[in-house]
Amino acid sequence: MVKQLSPPENDLFSKFILVILSAGEGKRFGSLSDTLPKSLIELKHWNDIPILQYTLERFHEFGIQQYYIIMGHLKEKIVQFVEDLFAKNPFFKGKITLLDSGMEYKKGPLYSFYSIFNHLTKFKEENYFMIIPGDTFFEQSLLKELKKTILMNEPLLTSFPLLFYHYCSLMNEESENFHDSETLSKKISIVGSKKQESGEYLEKIELRSVQNLRKERDAKMIKQIIPACVFNFKFMQEIITSRQEIQGTTLRDLLNFFASKKGEKILVREIKYSLPIFDIDRLSDLQEFERYYSA
Repeated sequence: MVKQLSPPENDLFSKFILVILSAGEGKRFGSLSDTLPKSLIELKHWNDIPILQYTLERFHEFGIQQYYIIMGHLKEKIVQFVEDLFAKNPFFKGKITLLDSGMEYKKGPLYSFYSIFNHLTKFKEENYFMIIPGDTFFEQSLLKELKKTILMNEPLLTSFPLLFYHYCSLMNEESENFHDSETLSKKISIVGSKKQESGEYLEKIELRSVQNLRKERDAKMIKQIIPACVFNFKFMQEIITSRQEIQGTTLRDLLNFFASKKGEKILVREIKYSLPIFDIDRLSDLQEFERYYSA
């Protein structure tokens, strides 16, 4: 049975390109990643559909109609998944483009992302690029808030890249995982920003372990980055021009480079969202996700 998807609501999002980074090896998942890309791990709470299918369907409802999936590790599995998806949801035919990052994905997600530049001539100056990881679960109320924030900042999108964060609390001592070594070693991306009359802008994104954050901060609330960013066409061209200067292997490194070395103004906006954000990066993340949504 073919699932009917809701039509897009706003013309702005018809200009968006969703770039899904699905190239990584997922070594922290252990043996499972030997046979399956992380983005194809199935979500039991959502009728056992893969994360990637959930993501495509939710972002279509968001209003985006063009999708670029960057592949690397076990790319043949993603190719087969997309072929099967076309059979189930013919709507996606002609809207999904698969990009092979070759062996670049082994250098890090930033090098996988660079694969999109081989196709930049296909896009227009009016296009916006929303970049997300393939292993993150975007809950529907989070997408609703993201959409609302993008629309509120629409006049600024042509001038500035856009990042998002939300305030979240560190795990309290009553949590069953409070003293778990894997939980304590887990890294969280924290946003440092400065407020000016014209808005709030990025200073630096820091990657900190839960354990260190607990030691260093009396406050329980942190500004956690939401793993989605919006780049305009001009910024994409600036990345190409500066590519040889950028040091690092992640989008975090890229954004820090432009904020600190180039003095680029990168908008950051708070999202009113209180639920956990699940980056399903290892088996314990998947187990925590399943426990949360089964409760």
